[in-house]
Amino acid sequence: MINRVAYRSLVDAVEVFQSYASRASFVADRDNVAAAEANLTGLRFLSIADLDEASALATRMCSHLFYKRQDRVILAPRYDGCGIINTCFGDAISDLEHVIELKDGDRPFRSHEFRQITIYSALHLNKTGRMPPSISVINSRRGVSIDMPIGEFAGEVAGQSSYDYLREVIRVISDDTISQ
Repeated sequence: MINRVAYRSLVDAVEVFQSYASRASFVADRDNVAAAEANLTGLRFLSIADLDEASALATRMCSHLFYKRQDRVILAPRYDGCGIINTCFGDAISDLEHVIELKDGDRPFRSHEFRQITIYSALHLNKTGRMPPSISVINSRRGVSIDMPIGEFAGEVAGQSSYDYLREVIRVISDDTISQ
């Protein structure tokens, strides 16, 4: 819940403010984070300490996504469904089409994060016909991230070009027999 509230407060800040400083100030305010929790749940469950943790996490997310970046980041990009995958929303994508996944647990990255970003990248290719140039998986809680060109990623995980890799993902999730 803390991670969800932190992300929601960052989305709220981005909707209202253009500058990094204003966004960072917004998410640093516990009252704004509490309002984000109320918008998500309709109630208040988090303690003051939890709200402070959500605020600190949102501040780190804001820094990772908006401080010193040359591109513009869009939160909660919509991906059209494809095959067995319904329409969904990712965490972030840049205006240069870098697909970004936020995983803010207190653990190392797992294969699940990379499968998820693969699906978002495939859905992006399927929708736009354009290859995302890179992927990023960011854990703001731990202060770690992985940024990799999509071609290098596809070569490492599948031994294929990025286009062949993502087209194969699209083929598999679109296969009518997959759910039988």
